[in-house]
Amino acid sequence: MLAAPHLEPGTVDWRAYTFCVLEQTHRMLRSKQVFAKNSSKWGDPRAKLLAGEAWEQARPTVPASLGLPGEAGEHLAARAVLLDGTYREVASRLPDNAQIVF
Repeated sequence: MLAAPHLEPGTVDWRAYTFCVLEQTHRMLRSKQVFAKNSSKWGDPRAKLLAGEAWEQARPTVPASLGLPGEAGEHLAARAVLLDGTYREVASRLPDNAQIVF
């Protein structure tokens, strides 16, 4: 391993600084804290959402194409009931599960 060269006070190792910036940028891209414009992998997925008039025109067909009702309330209520039932079933089996330790 190479030792870091001694730097005079007030000077910057630009190679180390550049590497640090690249490493932090990569971390932020992976955690979706920053986005790369026009990138399919690192871009902001919200940028492709429809808004305004385009959304109003597509709104009637989008739920139907996904097999969803037009209004979300009924669908979300059914999902909440399913989630609650699943949660209660899993919770009821916890006392008998030897692999779970609290």
